[in-house]
Amino acid sequence: VQAAAAEVGAALEGTNLTGAVLREASLIGCKLSQAQMLEADLTRVNLSSSLLSGANMSGVNLASAVLDGADMSGCLLRGVNLSGSQLAGAQLAKADLTKAQLEGTNLAGAQLSGVCLSGATLER
Repeated sequence: VQAAAAEVGAALEGTNLTGAVLREASLIGCKLSQAQMLEADLTRVNLSSSLLSGANMSGVNLASAVLDGADMSGCLLRGVNLSGSQLAGAQLAKADLTKAQLEGTNLAGAQLSGVCLSGATLER
């Protein structure tokens, strides 16, 4: 799957995007809660203000992505690459970021209560 843009606020709850290639896609405000996105390539994607709660995003490449204000509460983000990404004001409560790559990630104002960061790489 390759896409350049989705309608702002598109309802895609529970969608299976496993292995999808959506580099540089604009998915602003999309509703992707409970979506399955294992091993997807979302490099430089814009998911600002999107609803991703409960999504399984394990192994996803989100390098240099924009997720400002996104709700990622309870997301499964094991092994995700968030290097250089923007998550200012994002909701990450109870997310599982085990072994995540977070080098250069902007987490200013992000809600991190109950987040699992076991084995995560926070700096180079």
